[in-house]
Amino acid sequence: MKNLLLIVSAACCFSTASAQFGNCSWSSGPERMQIVQVDLRDSSTLVFMEYTAPDASVDSVRWMNFSDGTYIHLPGSNKRYHLLASVNMPISWEAEPKRMIFDEPGQKHRWVLEFEKLAPETAVFDLVEEPSNPQASNFSGIALDTSVRCDYADVASFIEGYPVKEYGSYADEGDVIQYYKTDEIGITLVPSLRKQYGKYLHVDLRIQNFGNRSILIDPAKIKINGYKKDKKTGNTVAVDLHVLSLAEYHKIVHRRQSWNSLLVGLGEGAAAANAGYSTSTTTYSGSTANHGNVHVSARAGSASGSASIYGSTYTTTYGQSTTRSYDGAAAYAAAQQARANTEAFAQAQDEIRQQIVDEYLKIHTLPAGTDYSGSFNAKYEEVEQAVIEITLNGETYSFYL
Repeated sequence: MKNLLLIVSAACCFSTASAQFGNCSWSSGPERMQIVQVDLRDSSTLVFMEYTAPDASVDSVRWMNFSDGTYIHLPGSNKRYHLLASVNMPISWEAEPKRMIFDEPGQKHRWVLEFEKLAPETAVFDLVEEPSNPQASNFSGIALDTSVRCDYADVASFIEGYPVKEYGSYADEGDVIQYYKTDEIGITLVPSLRKQYGKYLHVDLRIQNFGNRSILIDPAKIKINGYKKDKKTGNTVAVDLHVLSLAEYHKIVHRRQSWNSLLVGLGEGAAAANAGYSTSTTTYSGSTANHGNVHVSARAGSASGSASIYGSTYTTTYGQSTTRSYDGAAAYAAAQQARANTEAFAQAQDEIRQQIVDEYLKIHTLPAGTDYSGSFNAKYEEVEQAVIEITLNGETYSFYL
């Protein structure tokens, strides 16, 4: 939307531009960045800019962008002239960080920033991205030589031959979606941790062909490297997170499913085999009691005596009996149900396997004007960072996790 705003406003202003200045200077600004021209137009201010990436001998910056909070400030004034739009330079904000990626050292890039309208008599201003950040693209004391005017700059001609390679990300329902976007290609990648027949780094991928020639998608040209610290040395070491081909992953799935089917079949078979039998148990108990007494008397001479003896006995009996019976009809019904359950499980496994085959990334020629989606799994290992490198038609796109 911002790009559209600039293009429309610039087109409308070309014929009514009020002042264009190609002779600019500044007291301080980012190294290797230039302000080529400033156009004070009737409805907005266009700043034409250029940057040259460091050469191979320098620890170079591989990307750049501008914050959506970038503004123009006039010395002695508190007013800010806000950024309205950008052409050929990603504008980044918290919800959607973006950046321009440089492919090689010494690469030059051009873009145009559009701000709110400045007065035609403006001669000095500051261009501020983040005032407290020394690494930001902040220009101070931009002076316009108002005595020398030039023709208006055509936006399309100015950026021609300087294509933007935009890398960005945004969140969607907890997933972090990363993408590359150029004039010729769009790549969208969604990484996640998935437990399906093992634990894997799972990646959903979509590739769009905006160009005029086909693109070869070859899973063999996808590499993932993880990085973690060695526990002994403390040094950061690289770990190859092997990307599984369809054949490799299908073999794993088939083996796991075979075991699962075997276990389900054994369980269903055992349940069916016992389904025709029923067992009943009877428990009983009883007790008996016996009572008795004896009386004895005796006499010897003038002496006599007697004694009585009383007694009781108790007996308790416990018992349990088990009866096992067989119902042929119940056994047949259970066997039929077990067979149906096993077949249903096998069919579900087949459907899962077919879905995996259908969705898994395969080698594919992507014609111009079409898109292709697929997914793949990679070896999982605990790492501090991982880099996914996808090579398409000889160009590598790096995604950072």
